[in-house]
Amino acid sequence: MENQSETGRPSQSRADELEERLIDFAVRIINLTSRLPKTSAGKHIAGQILRCGTSPAPNYGEGRGAESTADLFTNSASFLKS
Repeated sequence: MENQSETGRPSQSRADELEERLIDFAVRIINLTSRLPKTSAGKHIAGQILRCGTSPAPNYGEGRGAESTADLFTNSASFLKS
């Protein structure tokens, strides 16, 4: 498959691009939630959106930092619990 290394992982530049896109997405989520109403419902929804929308970037970074397949699964299991 194109843009993958011999290990089957995405190439460095493609992986960097995805990580940047996830960070940009998290920033957009933060901006969105700051514009929601300050009602109890708005605060509840904002909290949910913040948790869901900002977690992919650090989770992806943790996965990229895995040194082995076993390490990747261990990291994945920890962020899937949260």
